[in-house]
Amino acid sequence: MPTPPRVARFLGELSKPGTTVFAAAAAIGVSSAAVYQRRGRDAEFAKAMDDARATARQATPGGPRWIGCTFGVLAGHSLDGGATA
Repeated sequence: MPTPPRVARFLGELSKPGTTVFAAAAAIGVSSAAVYQRRGRDAEFAKAMDDARATARQATPGGPRWIGCTFGVLAGHSLDGGATA
């Protein structure tokens, strides 16, 4: 199954050093809540997120200075483009 373009863009953003899930989600116009919902129901997506974070850590000299988790609602859109409740 090919990776949808929005998911690929999200993972690309997440793989950049210092980028949070909140920022990567905002970059593609979805909420971080939608990201975590998909992560909870899609093991392949969860692994891809973990891999993207590992890439970001490897690209950060001296490792990450800050690791956090931000919860928020931006526009109420899912990663697949549909609106969420």
